[in-house]
Amino acid sequence: MGDKLASFDVRISAEILAGGCRLVKRGPEKSTPEIELEAETDWRSAVEQFCVRTLGDLPRHQELAEVETEKDGLFPVLKLNVRCYLAEMMPPLDDGYRWARQDSTGPGGVAQPTGGALDPAAEVRLFTDGGSRGNPGPAGTGVLLVQEHSGWSEDFSRFIGRATNNKAEYEALLDGLRLALQRGVRKLEHRTDSQLLVRQLEGAYKVKSPELRILFDQAKALISSFESFRTVHVPREQNRRADELANRAMDGAEANDQ
Repeated sequence: MGDKLASFDVRISAEILAGGCRLVKRGPEKSTPEIELEAETDWRSAVEQFCVRTLGDLPRHQELAEVETEKDGLFPVLKLNVRCYLAEMMPPLDDGYRWARQDSTGPGGVAQPTGGALDPAAEVRLFTDGGSRGNPGPAGTGVLLVQEHSGWSEDFSRFIGRATNNKAEYEALLDGLRLALQRGVRKLEHRTDSQLLVRQLEGAYKVKSPELRILFDQAKALISSFESFRTVHVPREQNRRADELANRAMDGAEANDQ
């Protein structure tokens, strides 16, 4: 007697970002585009096909942000929440979609540039911090980019939902790396008060958590895009601004819930 096979539907909800804008469906019902995944098709291929058909452009980076199930009538449907990033220039859109202005590297974040013009040939310092209230609990990221000789700086904060401290630290690093690449930074020195994050990036500690391993691999892929990169552990007091930004993201989310 042969094995019994279970079949199920997969619905992908894709968050697509280009420069400072986010792709959303027109109208109030759906905030992100949904893609049906056909049999024997992986989610990355499905998102790529959608981007080419709708935008005429391939995503330069994709990540699986969350997996959940939802009821569709009597049957549960598996839903993959995917985040993907395009080139800086916004491509034209098919009917049914629009670009929503968003000066950030990811959903829900806010970037604030200050100071002079960035010198792309000179090194930039990246300060990151991620925090969770409850571990796991409501979590946020904080990022600060600074180039001392040009006076250029930019900070970024984002509420990431429920997460552990370690996941928030990695999400903050990913936010900082993406923001640096978007701004044209070539040489980066990363500073954080998370000794675990530094040791794992250096290869001194293994990444045992499967969830963190995904984020670690994403970080390594982004790091390879820079001409030079190094990571340094610093005391908490030297990372105060990134910590403030992460807490601001969590404070804002809690205020919205009240």
